[in-house]
Amino acid sequence: MLVEQITARLGEEVPGMIIDCAHYLDGRRCDEGAVSPQEAAARCGQGGFVWLGLFEPGDEELAQVRDTFGLHELAIEDAQNIHMRPKIERYDQDMQLVILRTARYDDAAEEVEFGQISVFLAPSFLIAVRRGVASELRGARQRLEQRPELLAAGSSSALWAILDQVVDGYAPVVAGLEHDIDQIPGWVQREISISAARMTAAAAPRSQGAG
Repeated sequence: MLVEQITARLGEEVPGMIIDCAHYLDGRRCDEGAVSPQEAAARCGQGGFVWLGLFEPGDEELAQVRDTFGLHELAIEDAQNIHMRPKIERYDQDMQLVILRTARYDDAAEEVEFGQISVFLAPSFLIAVRRGVASELRGARQRLEQRPELLAAGSSSALWAILDQVVDGYAPVVAGLEHDIDQIPGWVQREISISAARMTAAAAPRSQGAG
């Protein structure tokens, strides 16, 4: 069973792993530990909502989640693709797919790492499928669990927590890039500015004379 992978590599995220799966009712988590997706799906009709988090699942894992929660086939295919920009798609009357782009600055390599979070959102559940190291959501879940008044609002509160973390995650990226730019010698910065100005001038439309 997929949920057994939770304890297989405790504390380490591996592809195809269920990070957490919980049922929330009246602003509270119903179980101390994770429950299986099958048990969680069975509780969807009991009120509250289910939050299932997956990290880089394979086709087989996604197919099981699709069958367990009744997800649209096209939504699953969409979530398997890497998108260049965020988007929202509605596949059923009560189910939406939200695609988010995440970023993390690697200080050692001085590079920006990108990731993606595909969120299946319905009134009774939220399923977050993460790809890439720049998409960790454990902190978002923990912070939301400390605010029962928000959790009581339903699955939309989990989407809000995810969005909040994704947006906050861009601040260190901006800071890292600004620091890198500050390390560039002044003459290089001037050359970059001149080149950019020339490219802008060359790309600008030219007015035609009356002749």
